[in-house]
This record gives sequence, structure tokens and C-alpha cells, in this order.
Amino acid sequence: MAHPCHDAKIVAEVHKEVKHMKDRISLVIKERKITKTEFAKRLNVSQAFVSQMCSGAARPSDRTIADICREFPLYK
Repeated sequence: MAHPCHDAKIVAEVHKEVKHMKDRISLVIKERKITKTEFAKRLNVSQAFVSQMCSGAARPSDRTIADICREFPLYK
């Protein structure tokens, strides 16, 4: 069975809730006790882009969402 974060339906649902995405990303960073810079490095994106996602100024692509799920799984 595929990991829940890799399911296309879940990714689509997440996009419907874009207004909550910034909170979800910020929560991952906070709960993992990492910096935005470390988060960015693990996703191969810029720290500025992570800051923009956290503020709601930028929207993550489907690929970025999948990368977040891969690097920071909800289920361990």
C-alpha cells in the first residue's frame, strides 16, 4: 500500500486547503525542531521560498508537497 502522502487524492485535498498549508509547514518545522534553512536544504529549495510558504505568500507545488511528505512523514 502506498504511503498516504503519495496518494493523488490526498494531495488534491491538501491543495483545496491552501490557506492551511502555511500552518502545516510551520508546524512541521516547529515539531521537528529544525530551522527553515534546514527544512529548505532537505527539500532542495531556498530558505526564502520556505519563508514565503510559511507566510502564505507562495504556494507549494504538488512536487514540493510530495517532497515534504517524503522527507517529513506523518506516520513513523
